[in-house]
Amino acid sequence: MKFLRDMDLYKGVILATLICLPIVGYWIKSCNNEVVLTEKAISEATSPGGYIDKIGKLFAGIELVEQNKLVMSDATKDAKVFLEGQIANSRQPPIESSNLTIKPTSEERRIGVTDKQLVIDYAMAIDFPKQAGKDFELNRATLQAILFNCESGARGANVKAQSVWKLLGLSVQNASISSLLSSHKAPPQTIEDRWIVKGLSFVRRAPKKDEKK
Repeated sequence: MKFLRDMDLYKGVILATLICLPIVGYWIKSCNNEVVLTEKAISEATSPGGYIDKIGKLFAGIELVEQNKLVMSDATKDAKVFLEGQIANSRQPPIESSNLTIKPTSEERRIGVTDKQLVIDYAMAIDFPKQAGKDFELNRATLQAILFNCESGARGANVKAQSVWKLLGLSVQNASISSLLSSHKAPPQTIEDRWIVKGLSFVRRAPKKDEKK
């Protein structure tokens, strides 16, 4: 107690320093540990396949889902406009809307995968009517592009989304040998890349929410 009675400012500072030194040392050590953990976390987050990379992929997935919603909305609410646009963009210059007709052909009810939920198949038929008495012809690349665009939902070079429409039926005839079919003559060894679409249809399936088995 005599030490405390003789305490002056300098002795008080020294005593406070001795008491605070272990506390400050512990705090500095804790800060150093936090710095090490932070640097490790930053390194893991910024490395390939790290958290930032994963977060970026998640945001890209969210954007893709939103794009898909827009495409799927177009594809289901106005199927004619959707399919017409996909077909038109399958060739350059685009196929004119006057060169094709699109109409629903049937709505067939089926039992869903749960054996309780009803689903409905919606079918759409695409016809390419004659122009000025001549069949509308397509080459194989354009025909393949039509099938790909309608099934894949491709919307330009940078935007693609899975389409709800799938190929239901396709019937084509080579234009260069169409006259030979009626005469029952053998076709030539090589044929021209000119095709007449005799039948083309797509179908999509949707649940029937207000009816069950």
